[in-house]
Amino acid sequence: MTAMLVAVSKQYGDCKGYSIIKSIPRNQNTRTIYLEMQHEKGSVFMEFITLKTEKDWRIVHFHFSPDIEDIFR
Repeated sequence: MTAMLVAVSKQYGDCKGYSIIKSIPRNQNTRTIYLEMQHEKGSVFMEFITLKTEKDWRIVHFHFSPDIEDIFR
């Protein structure tokens, strides 16, 4: 995931902020989170699927796209 974030920063510039678009609980242990990351050259949209462990929440899947429609397909 770190490599993906570095690649996004190289293409879109430094991240200036983010907004949570939606957070959807799927059950007690799984949640899907949609974000808009605002970069210098435009926004990138992200989908994270998270899983609750005994200690914390872990990202088990992620998807990035400059096209918000791609994230919600």
